[in-house]
Amino acid sequence: MTLTYRVLVQGSRSFTSSTRRSWSNLWGLTGHSSILLQDARHVRRHQVPSNDAAHDADVTQKRLAYVRQHATRGDAQSVRDVIDKFGYENWMMNVGDVKGSIVDAEIRKLQPKVMVEIGGYCGYSAVRFGNLLREVVDIAGLSDVVKIIVGPFQESIEKWSEVDHVDVFFIDHRKDLYLPDLKLIEKSGLLQQGSVIIADNVITPGAPDYLEYIRAHPKFQSVFHETKLEYSDERDGIEVSTFLG
Repeated sequence: MTLTYRVLVQGSRSFTSSTRRSWSNLWGLTGHSSILLQDARHVRRHQVPSNDAAHDADVTQKRLAYVRQHATRGDAQSVRDVIDKFGYENWMMNVGDVKGSIVDAEIRKLQPKVMVEIGGYCGYSAVRFGNLLREVVDIAGLSDVVKIIVGPFQESIEKWSEVDHVDVFFIDHRKDLYLPDLKLIEKSGLLQQGSVIIADNVITPGAPDYLEYIRAHPKFQSVFHETKLEYSDERDGIEVSTFLG
């Protein structure tokens, strides 16, 4: 499942400072949530038993119930905080609050109008989780800026006729697909000068081939942010790469 976050002019809602705050909160919601932007392929997980569909379903259902019970409807910050609290009590492979702050800073700096996130840690039923995701986004009051596309990224990217460029790609799925999907992004024509690609978990579990490729690429300028794995003290990192055109 691929999600496109797009700031649109809809009725009286324009790209104002209020919309930008909602955009930041939208990232906070999605970036700290475990099931968003689900690629249909199986995703390896750190610390969570691999290929355990029952576990995935159980954690996801519990998280949704927790959000329903504790979050304030229409308040994306509240939803984000509630999901983070749940993550510390029930470990999930999300970007988390610590690494999320790094991505927050990039989004505030770039103020993107179109952002695409690829990946999620749950390998169980993308369609089912897509429905759960819609409810979480609805609770946060952000349904008007989120488009959910269910399916493998390599198929979904070919159908984005309404998108002529992407300001930010956030990659956070199966690590051995980082490089192949980066090459798909390159071929898509969706990058413009200044577009940014943010890759999570480049140290733990790690994506060495992706790092080697993008750091040597003459059309990207990359910065590494060393940080901690979500909800733990284990070393991890985020790679932020700007397309030079």
